[in-house]
Formats: sequence, structure tokens, C-alpha cells
Amino acid sequence: MSEHKCVTFFNMSASTVIRYSGKILEPPASVDIQLVDTREHSITHQTITATLRNDIGGGGAAAHSKAEYAEVLERTRTFVIADRCFFDQKFLTHGLEPLVDFYRGGGRVVVFCSEGSFGIAEKLNEVFGCEWEVGTIDRFYCEPTPQAVDMLGELVCEKIYASKGHFMLVPEHEILFRIKKISKEDYVQDRFGLSYEELSQEEKDESEADHAKLLTQMHNSAVLAMHK
Repeated sequence: MSEHKCVTFFNMSASTVIRYSGKILEPPASVDIQLVDTREHSITHQTITATLRNDIGGGGAAAHSKAEYAEVLERTRTFVIADRCFFDQKFLTHGLEPLVDFYRGGGRVVVFCSEGSFGIAEKLNEVFGCEWEVGTIDRFYCEPTPQAVDMLGELVCEKIYASKGHFMLVPEHEILFRIKKISKEDYVQDRFGLSYEELSQEEKDESEADHAKLLTQMHNSAVLAMHK
């Protein structure tokens, strides 16, 4: 791809852009960022280079159209979009077809489940051919899988904390970050605020059964996954 291809944030919150832009703009990544937002009658865009100057493509605005979305995607290597956009009629009308063409042409699409929509798995399956299901919405520490380490190299995190994370049930080979296994003792501490030894026998039996069920659910639960 061209050296001027960007990571595009589409209708993402300022806090999300700020959180991730540093690692994208700075070495070893040093990739330009394109910020795209939609208004009632137009979409706007601005490019920030890895040297923090708005000097590639500048900024602009245009009416909603498939051609305008295609132009935005032409400048894109990775497209970051929130789940809510897949339920927005303007995007579905003008942006979905160019996005699918971009994906089929080898572009990367990152979907943030920021709204926690229970219909997002079905929508992603329909658009991208995934075989995913919505799992739990919970809080867990997550760890990278071997495929995440291979893909991200030195950029991979040892663990991430997903607070109210929207976990997906996905095939094993597509998981990048899965829920970190929790011990029986830590599970009891988290659930009851007590040590395992302080539980009654009935509570121990119940917690052991619940812990075993949780471990089974956790195996294919991903907070970050990739469909090829």
C-alpha cells in the first residue's frame, strides 16, 4: 500500500482517538491518522501526519455519497468504526458498500463495540462473513493469544483490562485477546469478597460449579478478534 495510507477513525469519540493515536503516530508505527465525522448533510475529514502536521490532504467536507466514502477509504489502510454505525441509515445507504469493497480488496476494518449492541454479531456475520456470537458483557483481564503475538510483535500488550467489555464467541483461530483464566480462589474473592476457606460448604459447591462453567465460557470469549 502507499506510504500515505492512513488509519482512519470514523465517527469515533475524542477520548478513543486520544487514547490510541499516540501509539499510531509515534515510532515504531509512525502511521498517519485520518479523522472522519458525519454531520446531517455531510462528512468531514482531516489528516494528521506522524509528524503532527495537517499537511497530507488537509481537511474538507462533502455531501454524503458512495463516491465520497470511497475516496475516504482510498486514503485508508485500516478503518476504525463504532458498532453503532452499522445501524445508522445514512452509513448503510452511502458507506456500507464502499466499506465492503475496501475489505474485500485487502483493507482492514476494526469494529469497536462501544455501544454494546446485541445485534452487532449478526450484522458483522452478514457484512463480513464471520461466524460470531455475542457472549457476555462483563469485566475481565484479557491476555494475548499466540496469533496476537505473531501479528503485533513488540506492540502487543501483556494484558488488558476490559471494563464492561462486550465479549464475542468466535472460532479459536480468530481470537487475539481472550479472557485471562481466573483461579477458583480469585473468582470467590471477586464474587463474595471472601477467601475460599471462609465459605460454607454449600457456597463452595456452588462457586466451584459456577467457576467451572465460567472457564468453559471463557475459552472462546474474545475481547479482540480478527476475521480473515
